[in-house]
Amino acid sequence: MQVSQHPNIMHYYETYRDERHIWIIVELLTCSMIDVIRACGRHLAEPSIAYICREVLNALQYLHSQHRIHRDIKSDNILLSTEGRVVLGDFGYAAQLTQEREQRCTVVGTPSWMAPELVVGKKYDGKVDIWSLGIVCLEMADGEPPYLRESPVKALLYIATKPAPGLKSPTAWSDHFNDFVRVCLKKAPADRPSVEALLTHPFLASVPQTAEREFGALLQSVELGELRV
Repeated sequence: MQVSQHPNIMHYYETYRDERHIWIIVELLTCSMIDVIRACGRHLAEPSIAYICREVLNALQYLHSQHRIHRDIKSDNILLSTEGRVVLGDFGYAAQLTQEREQRCTVVGTPSWMAPELVVGKKYDGKVDIWSLGIVCLEMADGEPPYLRESPVKALLYIATKPAPGLKSPTAWSDHFNDFVRVCLKKAPADRPSVEALLTHPFLASVPQTAEREFGALLQSVELGELRV
């Protein structure tokens, strides 16, 4: 976080240690996307999903331009302010690419959101973050990601061997949203679009200039577990 200064990335202030702990001081945010999904019931409205995807892609565009991969994009790590700002947090799995190592092959991440190439131990790059964003779309639309209720081993097996997942009720959503999910969840990394290409996708073209304010109003209108925003 210290080397990733961007409006859509959690702001880091400082680190210090005492005799027993290391303390990392970051900006205070209201909740995560998983809190909102649970509070809103089964799914979010499509305009909110488009806004969140655009903001996450803005963060990923910066990270990928710095040759970094997040590797753990999921609702728990998409954090929100009361005003509706969307930021990425939890860089515990983030990786730095170099000219010598333009792809990586270590297996990290959270099973339900992991890309197929990561699961099977192939070399991978920033396209794993695109897959994970596609799974977040399913999570926001359907209430949970695919294979969440399976054991981790079985979830990894299904990701590696089954066709790419899709929306449970595709006809309930726009063609643009269906296509956005479809291209994010291409099993072959080379077939997935770049962050820059996704930012021009028609699904995101409908995000209004007032989206942040409107999403902030939504956050202030719902109960988020023990949090009231």
